[in-house]
Amino acid sequence: MNADQLFVTTFDWIDNAIHREPLDQYELLLTAGRLRLLLLDENTLIEQVNQQRRFQLRFAILRHGDGPPLQELIELWCVPDGLAPSLMAFGHNVPIETVSRSVFLHERIMIYQGEDVSVHDLIRHLAHVAGGVHSRNPATPKEEKLNDLAENILLQGVEAPIRCLRGVAAVVLETLRPVRDAILAGH
Repeated sequence: MNADQLFVTTFDWIDNAIHREPLDQYELLLTAGRLRLLLLDENTLIEQVNQQRRFQLRFAILRHGDGPPLQELIELWCVPDGLAPSLMAFGHNVPIETVSRSVFLHERIMIYQGEDVSVHDLIRHLAHVAGGVHSRNPATPKEEKLNDLAENILLQGVEAPIRCLRGVAAVVLETLRPVRDAILAGH
């Protein structure tokens, strides 16, 4: 399987996983490994397939400002689908901003017990600690808190960190759809 085939297959697999009803927690967890392949690895799959195509990849996200007021008093603040414009109700008033991959990966997706969790943190944790690719004991206080969150809070019947990955994946798919379409068109 070449990089183009792997990219299209990965894209389609993620698309099916995040749109399945009801959501399948295991498939969402495995999505973290696929997102790691696309976004975080040293030579990402995006870089491989876009090297000659040269699409300007900008991630459209909903900009929630600085998060909730009185953050030190909040146990959990998260945006499960709230980064993805495509998953929000029609007529929402949250501003949409297009950002680089680096800014997207550093975007805060949750605060749990005072710990900020970025998109990068979430993908990495789910892929390397929670079992999306590898399963191991938490090695940092942030990883311990994310494990604690997973054990104690469900969102729509899915562990909170895994549930938050759906919105992340939706943003990634919307950004990468033109690359997928170009590959399928033979460009």
